[in-house]
Amino acid sequence: MCLEVSDTGLGMDEETRRRCLEPFYTTKGERGTGLGLAMVYGMVQRHSAELEIESEPGKGTTMRLLFTLPMPDTAASGVAPVLAPTQFPLRILLVDDDPILLQSLRDTLEGDGHSITAAGGGQAGIDAFTRRRLGRGRRSMSW
Repeated sequence: MCLEVSDTGLGMDEETRRRCLEPFYTTKGERGTGLGLAMVYGMVQRHSAELEIESEPGKGTTMRLLFTLPMPDTAASGVAPVLAPTQFPLRILLVDDDPILLQSLRDTLEGDGHSITAAGGGQAGIDAFTRRRLGRGRRSMSW
């Protein structure tokens, strides 16, 4: 399965493209932590997937996540299995330092019926998580 995300933004030069997955490498100055793409890369590795990055300054960037899916035994029934969507709404703590992305993800997830707590950065996310945890006492967390 291939998940491809493209933009028409600034793009990256070869040096930036080569280093963009390194933890703490950022081009955002004081505003960035350099953990976003490093976390994506870690997730890709944990799922035994591959990540391809194509970018050119002034022309944007395309990222491809390539997942190997097991082939179902469809010969007997002739019908491929269908993955069921989540049957119940989730409570999700959504953390991002980009307000446009944060709102877009929030709108999408709320549209799917989920309850979203949005936090505009790492510390705000930790604070929201801590408030939720302290407010629930010893009961289990939903996030």
